[in-house]
This record gives sequence, structure tokens and C-alpha cells, in this order.
Amino acid sequence: YCIGLKDDGTGVMGEKYAEKELLFELCLELLCGENSDFYKDLYREGVINSSFDKEYNGSTNFSLCVLSGQGNHPDLVYEKLCTYMERLSKGGIQQEAYENCVKSLYGRRVSAYNTIEGIAHRLISCYFRKVEPFQPLESFQNLNRAKVQEFYDRHFRRELTALSVI
Repeated sequence: YCIGLKDDGTGVMGEKYAEKELLFELCLELLCGENSDFYKDLYREGVINSSFDKEYNGSTNFSLCVLSGQGNHPDLVYEKLCTYMERLSKGGIQQEAYENCVKSLYGRRVSAYNTIEGIAHRLISCYFRKVEPFQPLESFQNLNRAKVQEFYDRHFRRELTALSVI
């Protein structure tokens, strides 16, 4: 199954794209990363397994998040995701969770520069999105919890989601 989350804000390039990509990745991590309540609860219940994954994909022509996995209860995963999505919007992003996600994502971003393959991938990605090679790291400086919460509330809503069962 795949759960899609539509973003209608296409055509963003350069520094704005780097920030948008970072915000989506942070929000995905907060909502359904391995340390989130959603992931831990559904994994413990056996509703999702280690195949569950999330990613943001964006370009000048499209922008979306995809959450995917394998299992026998895709409808339940979808309903629970929508419940947790609303809960995070209403309850707000907790400071500790925010800080942990920022540190984790920053570490993953930095480690992407540890290999030639990682550097090549980042350079190609940056070139096509008109982003300076280290801009994705510099975008962290402009973040704060309120900005992430505002972005989350605007983009992570049930009416922007769809479930596809394969």
C-alpha cells in the first residue's frame, strides 16, 4: 500500500525548495518516524512492520509525500495515520520531539556527504533544483518549532491524503 499526501505548492526552486524539502522531511519524521508514537504504537500492534517507509519527492512540476509499507491492514494504517496526523496538529509539536528530529535529520544530511556516491547524489539533486550544494544544511538555521508547526498544520491534513492498495 501507499499513502500519498498532496502538496499543491509546485514550482519552488533554490533556497525556498531546500527549506520546503527540509520542512516536509521534519514533519514526516515527527508524524511517522521510528521514534514517533504512530510508528511505535502500530509496530507494537503488528499493523506495520519494518517495511514501512516515508519520503518526500518534489520538483518544479510535482510535490508529494509517500508513505508505504506491506501488510494486511492498509485501511487501518490509513485511518490511524489520519488520527495521529490530527492529534499532532491539535496537540502541537512537543519541544523535545522537535529537537530530537532536527538533530537526527541533520545527522543524516551530514552523513550523506561521507561517500562519493552520497556527494554525487546531493550535487545532482541540488543542480536540478537550483540549490547550492550546502544550502540543505544551512536551511536548518532558519528553523524553529513554531515554523514547523505552521507548515505541518497547512500541509498535513486528511483532505490532502489518498490511499492506494496494490
